[in-house]
Amino acid sequence: MSSSTSCKIKYLVRGVEANRESKENLRNEIFDMLPKAEVVTLLPVVEGFSLDIEVSDISPFSESSFESYLSDQILLEAIELKCDPRGQISLELVKSNFF
Repeated sequence: MSSSTSCKIKYLVRGVEANRESKENLRNEIFDMLPKAEVVTLLPVVEGFSLDIEVSDISPFSESSFESYLSDQILLEAIELKCDPRGQISLELVKSNFF
């Protein structure tokens, strides 16, 4: 039996309107798209959000493949669906911890 790997990841989301409606819509969409997410925290920053996500189990992914899957397949799609753009949308990895 293998043990599960959990993680905490922080991103900066830029190029979106940082309003309450976008914040709640994005948070709910991330929970819908990422069922193993336990905590999703969005805080407004200039033209975007600070995004903290805690995931209880990243399987079937490895640490190296999970971050790219999360950013490319989950977060960018959720941001495009639920946020109002204000210029070019960008997603910057700030920090990731796996344990």
